[in-house]
Amino acid sequence: MMLQPVEVEAREGHRIWLRYADGAAGEVGLSDIAGQGVFAFWNDRARFESVRIGPAREITWGGDAELCPDALYLRVPCGHDAGHAALGGGTMAISDEQRASDD
Repeated sequence: MMLQPVEVEAREGHRIWLRYADGAAGEVGLSDIAGQGVFAFWNDRARFESVRIGPAREITWGGDAELCPDALYLRVPCGHDAGHAALGGGTMAISDEQRASDD
């Protein structure tokens, strides 16, 4: 499954809103990397707002920086379970009873 971002928009703070071809959409916070290293330019709001989808489907700020759309997809707060499994991710819930029986 190829995850195809179809819309991106800068939001308040260091957040972007993304929508993917499969319908998954939501805001992703980037404050954990904002202002650091190659992302220091995000401190200039106008430059942060220049976000767009690049020709190779990357989330890009021109020649300044880019982020992997697959990694961002996993950070969209809802609607990404199928894509998460397709990327080899997933979680397995283990009940307390199962954990106790394994001891």
